[in-house]
Amino acid sequence: YQRRVRGSKVLPKMRVNVLILYIFILFQGAHLLGVSQNACPSGSQVFEVSLNKPTTPWNHYWEKCVGSGHALLGLRQDWREALVTAHKKLGFQYVRFHGLFDDDMSVVLAPSYYSWYNIDNLFDFLLSIGMKPLVELSFMPEVLASGSSTIMHYKGNTSPPKNFTDWYNLINAFAKHLVDRYGLDEVRQWFFETWNEPNCGFWGGNYDQYFELLKTTSAAIKSVDSKLRVGGPATCQSGLINETLNFVLKNNVAIDFISTHEYPTDISPLERGIMKKVVSRVRQTVPANLMLLYTEYNDGLYDESTHSHDTSYAAAFLIKNIPDLHGLMDVFSWWTFTDIFEEQGQHSELFQQGFGLQTLYGIPKPAFRAFELLHLSLIHI
Repeated sequence: YQRRVRGSKVLPKMRVNVLILYIFILFQGAHLLGVSQNACPSGSQVFEVSLNKPTTPWNHYWEKCVGSGHALLGLRQDWREALVTAHKKLGFQYVRFHGLFDDDMSVVLAPSYYSWYNIDNLFDFLLSIGMKPLVELSFMPEVLASGSSTIMHYKGNTSPPKNFTDWYNLINAFAKHLVDRYGLDEVRQWFFETWNEPNCGFWGGNYDQYFELLKTTSAAIKSVDSKLRVGGPATCQSGLINETLNFVLKNNVAIDFISTHEYPTDISPLERGIMKKVVSRVRQTVPANLMLLYTEYNDGLYDESTHSHDTSYAAAFLIKNIPDLHGLMDVFSWWTFTDIFEEQGQHSELFQQGFGLQTLYGIPKPAFRAFELLHLSLIHI
């Protein structure tokens, strides 16, 4: 058997898999593979691998989703070309972005008057290439907003709704439209995530108002179909997990998943294996009947001291942490797949230490190559 890699170059399948096996062992994957290791007198390590032992399931959980900037970018051709590349070469299945209801998407034109044209254009494209949206329900349309607070270069409105009934009507009409357009079987496979990082500057209200938003969102979506998947709190730094669980239990709010974010540079002290420590603690907190989605992460968030996103550090971070976190979550979504990204405005430098796996012009970075190698691994190892 042979596997074609990067166009015309052909590598034997066995050689590719042996290379992947070696790298997993090298980056502390031995505990996953059932590999024994013994220290030599010289201080080096000897690894012994038995090819006769039963294999271990190897779920490609890191390929479930990848992040992007905000929804309007999805109407650009260069963004779409970069996503096609990420899907085909790296295996990503869903994509998540902010700002689906921002005014630049022209969704809420007046109270109870909705235009789905731009959302349909974007979602139609995703399905046409074999992907699905992980739907982040944000930000607040100005017509519904109780205030004028905004965030990012594209000015997403972060205020709560003036009237939660208006938010219910928007989300309910949106869910009905999606089911009418794409079919219930399709939309049941999607995720509906309530807002983004209400504990880190993306929410202008208090936590009680956020939980009211979560409750209203769940009711609006579940009234369309009880099997549509909704959740939150989409927090930064693995925050508000206990508070969310307590709220939904006390108020009988139906959710299907807990979502949150984690960047290693948000954790102090920053040390080797810290991601596993944090995620393991969260997994123990979240009940087994709820999926756990980490809908944002990468090798570091705005860390000026390392400038790591365009370097081999990002690749090493992935090869270390993907095996470490295996079995602890259902979705692990890298932020982001391209440097076509406008949170602080669109930078024009070719290599700008942006979050993307690809540069503005589609040049793959070291982290892209790490994902490419991981994608070649089989579902049993």
